[in-house]
Order: sequence, then structure tokens, then C-alpha cells
Amino acid sequence: MLQKTFIIVLFLIVHSFYGQTCLEVDATTTTGANSITVDCDFVVEGDICVDLEVSYTEVASTDEYDFTSIPFQPEIPFDQGTPLISSMPQIGGMVDDKFSDVIPLGFDFCFYDQNFSNIIIGTNGILTFDQEEANTDAPSGISVSNPNPALVDNAIFAVQHDLIFDVNSNSEIYYSTIGTAPCRKFVINYYEATHYGCTESSTIQIVLHEFTNEIEVHILDKPLQ
Repeated sequence: MLQKTFIIVLFLIVHSFYGQTCLEVDATTTTGANSITVDCDFVVEGDICVDLEVSYTEVASTDEYDFTSIPFQPEIPFDQGTPLISSMPQIGGMVDDKFSDVIPLGFDFCFYDQNFSNIIIGTNGILTFDQEEANTDAPSGISVSNPNPALVDNAIFAVQHDLIFDVNSNSEIYYSTIGTAPCRKFVINYYEATHYGCTESSTIQIVLHEFTNEIEVHILDKPLQ
């Protein structure tokens, strides 16, 4: 079994952090106090102003990405979420090489400096924000280098592989929005997806983060073929 995790983070983030931790803003006075009690004994200085210092994570633009390895810590179980396969076109009880309908993220996600509130999930591990791809055929392989005009636009090629889903098996794609604003996460689980022409399967989780716009890829099992 292969267990690996990758995180795609913005290239120029000033402070390091893991995507699993929700970011916070910390405001203190210039003397380091987290709170001020204003009563009859409060010392008035000047125009009754108190200077504050704010500590926060600076997030850069999303026009360039970097790849970093992080601990294997999936956000939710791989078989949790709203099932997708049953709502997609089938041939002989199989779903193969398809893009889903438009699915709301539940928040805005910035990708290459564009904000998107919906996503389309491909059965072969490709996600796209291009709504024109909804309910169309998804590519089963890539024969050119990325980026290339021949490839799907506004896409995340997280774990692109030719996968098949049997409606009579455990194989499934699950999706869900978890957490609370401004740190919600959209989670896509590819669960026990069979590789085309093989008996081996893959189980993979992709996580899109609100606010930081990070992309995590957690790989529980993916045969090296």
C-alpha cells in the first residue's frame, strides 16, 4: 500500500503553516496585551486612542504554485461525503471518462487569480472550474506537457489516471464541504477506483481550502503504473 501526501501551496506565502490548521488573526496592544479594560481609572492618552498590532498570515496571489510534502492526515474518511457516481451516465453499470454536473463549493476558491464558486469533478482525477466541461467526456490520458491548449482549462490535474467506477462495487467518488467560514474545505474522495485494464484500485483525497486557496492531495493507495 502506498501512502503519500502532497500539498500545493502559494509560492510566496510569508509564514509557513499546514493546511489542516485554520488561520487566525491575533490583535494586541503595542505592550502585548490581548485585552483592555476601560473604566474610571483608565489612563487617557492624547485623543483617547490605543495602538494595536495585528499578526496575520500573508497570502500571496495564486498565479504561481509550489509543491511541498506534508504529513499524511486526511481531513475525513475516504468513504465519507455525498456520492457522485450514481448520478453520472453509465454504460453496463460502469462510469468511465466523465465529468460531473456543476457542483457548488460552498465558498469562493481563488485559482490563478480567478475566483470560482463551483467545480466539476472528473472520474479520472481531474478537477476543473470550467463549467463548459460539465457532463462532458473527461480525458483518460495526457499526451502533451502541461500547460497546453489541448488540455482542459482551469483544471487541477491532481491524480490524473484512467479510472473506472462499477456501480455494483465499493468504488465511488464522494464530495463534501466541511468546516466553518472563513476556513471551510471542499473534499473530494476517489474511493477504491479501479484502474482501466487492471484489478488494482486507487483511493485518493483532494482538499481545496477556503481563504488560503491551498490544494492538498492525500494518497492512500495508488499503484505505480
